[in-house]
Amino acid sequence: MTPIDLNLVSYLPRFREGFDVGAERFLALLQILGALPPLTQGWRVLDPTSGYYLTLWEQRAAFLEFSRAINAVSDDYYIFASAATDPRIYDVFLRWNRPEAFVDLLSLDLWFAPGGPESLEAMMRRVIAAVVAWERPQHLAIMPTAYRRDHHPFDRTRTGIGWMGWLPFALAPGDVPEAELVEPLYGGTLVASQREFWQTDDAAAVARAQDLDLRLNLIGVLPTILELRRGDWGR
Repeated sequence: MTPIDLNLVSYLPRFREGFDVGAERFLALLQILGALPPLTQGWRVLDPTSGYYLTLWEQRAAFLEFSRAINAVSDDYYIFASAATDPRIYDVFLRWNRPEAFVDLLSLDLWFAPGGPESLEAMMRRVIAAVVAWERPQHLAIMPTAYRRDHHPFDRTRTGIGWMGWLPFALAPGDVPEAELVEPLYGGTLVASQREFWQTDDAAAVARAQDLDLRLNLIGVLPTILELRRGDWGR
C-alpha cells in the first residue's frame, strides 16, 4: 500500500480584524482540529532563529511572538502556520494566509502512513465540519495532491472538488448524480465523488472525480479565482 497524500484548501472571505484577533482565531482552530483523532499529538512550529520547535500549548506566548515577528513586514498580510506529526502515522501542516490582493486561504496538507486512519472518510468529514464552522468558506475541497496537479479537468483559474468538499449552495442528489455523497451541512452542501478515499492510480476513481467537477461547473457552483477575489462567492 502507498502513503496517503491529501490537500485541503478552504477559500475564505477577506479577513480584516488585524493580527491579534487573527492569531486567537487560528489558535482556536488548532485546538479544535487537535482534538480530532488521530491528530492528537499537539501542534508546533519551527523557529529558524533558534533551530528549536515551539510547542504550541506549552509555549503559547513564544508562538504568538514568533508569529508576530514573521508578520511584521506588512499591516495587511498575515500568515499563521503550524504542524503536527506522529512519525508512525501522520504528518500535518496547516497554514492560513492572505496573498496580498488575492484571497484568504486556509490550507491543510495531510500525509498518512499506508492504510491511513481507520476511517479516512469519517475523519475528513469531521475536519470539513470543523473548518466550515470556524469560518464559512467561499469554497472548500479535499483531493489527492496528484489530482490537483495532474488530473484537474480545468485550468488553474477554476476550482474543483476532486474527492470531497463543501459548497455554499443547497444541492440535492439529483443535481449532481455523479456524486456518491450529497448532504446538507451548515447552510451549504457536503459532496464527494465517492465515500472511500482513492489514489490517482485508480483510473475509474479519477474519472468519477473529473465527471463530478465537470457537473459542478456546468450547474454554476465552481468559482474562478477572479470570483473568489471578490470575497462574496456563495453569499
